Amino acid sequence: MNEDDVFLGRFKSCVYNSETSFEFEQEWQSIITDFGLQNNAWLSQLHDIREMWIPDYFRDLFWEQF
Repeated sequence: MNEDDVFLGRFKSCVYNSETSFEFEQEWQSIITDFGLQNNAWLSQLHDIREMWIPDYFRDLFWEQF
């Protein structure tokens, strides 16, 4: 996947350009389907913890500076 420019472009766009969680979920599922990654354990694990790393899921949280 790291060497597939089309996949990487869509993946990065999905992560960084999704403005809502609904938009992210739609594009995520589209990528998974289009690239036949339904059984990819790593991507499944990433999706399970998406609230921790997808910007849209924590966009409205206040980040305290230390």
